Amino acid sequence: MTEKFGDKLRSHGLHPQLFFHALQLAAERDLVYMDLAGQEPVSLPERWIENFAKTLYQAGLSREVVDSIFIEDDAVYVTNAWVNGLRPRPGFGEMLEIFKEGGIDFYAASGASPARVRNYFDQAAIDLPDDRIVDFLSVGVHKPAAAPYKFIREKYGDKYDTIIFQGKLLRESG
Repeated sequence: MTEKFGDKLRSHGLHPQLFFHALQLAAERDLVYMDLAGQEPVSLPERWIENFAKTLYQAGLSREVVDSIFIEDDAVYVTNAWVNGLRPRPGFGEMLEIFKEGGIDFYAASGASPARVRNYFDQAAIDLPDDRIVDFLSVGVHKPAAAPYKFIREKYGDKYDTIIFQGKLLRESG
């Protein structure tokens, strides 16, 4: 992503990694707020593109500078690179293989598109059937809502009351 914007951002005192992190947080925050307000869900990439110029403004750049940096085709390119560029951490595939060997089923519930999630698991050489990938938009909410996890439990008849996700536990009360 930095090949399109890195030099432009650095020339205005912005670190590309920090900018893209701020862009990601702004997009995710907007999606959560939209859910809370009962608005129709949109995809994370759509929010990225909508937040691109706004995040540059928030970084303190003037309208003229933002207009010189922000070209929508470039923003679409960077968004696609982000969406399709996620790579698993080292050891992720091995960890899931240990789960599988131990009889633990796993599913992927994500705010990302099913294609992005599929790419992620393919990169880790993990065989995950498409019917075990649930995107939050198909359930009509965004992270961190519990609905997609409950949807998976209901769909697959999960007999357990604990779901591990993003290093946290989700437990049903009662």
